Amino acid sequence: MANDSGNVVVGKPAATGGAYVGDIGTTLPTSATSTLDAGFLATGYVGEDGVVVSIATDTTDIKAWGGDIVRRIQSSHVVTLKLTLIETNDVSAEVYFGDDNVTGGTLKLNATELPRREWVLEILDDTRTLRVVVPEGQVTERGDITFGDTSAVGYEVTITCYPDDNGDKVIIYTDGLDVS
Repeated sequence: MANDSGNVVVGKPAATGGAYVGDIGTTLPTSATSTLDAGFLATGYVGEDGVVVSIATDTTDIKAWGGDIVRRIQSSHVVTLKLTLIETNDVSAEVYFGDDNVTGGTLKLNATELPRREWVLEILDDTRTLRVVVPEGQVTERGDITFGDTSAVGYEVTITCYPDDNGDKVIIYTDGLDVS
């Protein structure tokens, strides 16, 4: 296959937002361009670094007598998304603080475990569309909140992605890209 600069994609958010969250059971999209279920709510602006998808695996070596490695097995597999929400609204506040910790203009920080949710990221680059779907993800890490006079207040979250019934943790749909 020859090089094709048309396959170089920039990860800009779709004009309508970019990051959406829904309750478990909301109908997940099945393509890059299908209509997103109304149960998905926009989180608002995401910081300029965008979204980082990370894959971490641990392996265990099996050694033969004499010390040669004869096999390496995967002992763990974790997929996470990291992003910073820079808009303070009901949706972003509930993502960071938890549903029960956002009431009447009050945001509470406590040890309450955050709920599992569905996530959709929409990326649009010219005529090419990518849709990143997380069937079940949970905010498992939260970054510092900085109140300063030269930057937006940001709510950094790391979302751990759990496998669906097919074992998929993240599904990426493409449209207008040369991927088969």
